[in-house]
Amino acid sequence: MVAISRWFGIFIIGILIGISISCSVTNKAHRKQKEAYKNLPPDSMLQFAINLYRQEKYWKAQEVLSYLLEEYRTHPIAEKAYYYYALTFFGVGEPASAGYHLHVFINRFPDSELVPDAYYWKAYALYAMSLPYNLDQTYTRRALEAFQLYINLYPNHKYVKDAREYIKKLRRRLQKKDLYNAELYYKIGEYLSAKIALTHVLEDWHDLPEKDYVAFLIIKSTYLYAINSVEEKQKERLQEVVELYRKFELLLENSEYLQEAEKIYEEAKQKLNSSS
Repeated sequence: MVAISRWFGIFIIGILIGISISCSVTNKAHRKQKEAYKNLPPDSMLQFAINLYRQEKYWKAQEVLSYLLEEYRTHPIAEKAYYYYALTFFGVGEPASAGYHLHVFINRFPDSELVPDAYYWKAYALYAMSLPYNLDQTYTRRALEAFQLYINLYPNHKYVKDAREYIKKLRRRLQKKDLYNAELYYKIGEYLSAKIALTHVLEDWHDLPEKDYVAFLIIKSTYLYAINSVEEKQKERLQEVVELYRKFELLLENSEYLQEAEKIYEEAKQKLNSSS
């Protein structure tokens, strides 16, 4: 019985060793297959990497391109390899790295036919890092400048139409940011600051969709500032409310805010008449 148990143990160990050897061989073969690209000529290796990129296999494409750039850094294919290496960072969710490498590409290969593309994608990297309008807008402004630079440098390039669309989105984000900041003054009862900030919004953004709303809020902020002022200042400030309403009357003509603006206007006139 002891002998049978011993032989059974040896049998099990033998099987485990066999499995281990088999797995080792399989892993080595798999690894060799995965790194088969290293045996390709540089041009073929580059095309292999580009195909991986187009198949959205960004991590693998990045691995191949990284190896290619290490081994053939002085080879003519390094130019295109580095361009695609930069683009892979978009696919892996790292626009900041993409922007950095595109910037380096532009400086390293200034005569490359891919430089216009690189300018566009560098701007797009900044766009991808732009935050919602209620947060910091540094990247929004930088993206706007970068897209405009791209258009100025290459007005007939293939991505100009897309760049203009992104500029519209970025401008809209900045509009909303300025309006958001101005509204904050109103919400916390800083009516004079609200009036000044809202006036700047109207002056700075002539294509603002919310012009009627901003005009109404200027009137209302001025009115609230007036009635909360010391008595000797109220008449002058109420007169400004009347003048602002008349100034914005056409803008408010078909607005949902017209009725409330008219009410404020009438109240301001009544208070002026009663103080005369």
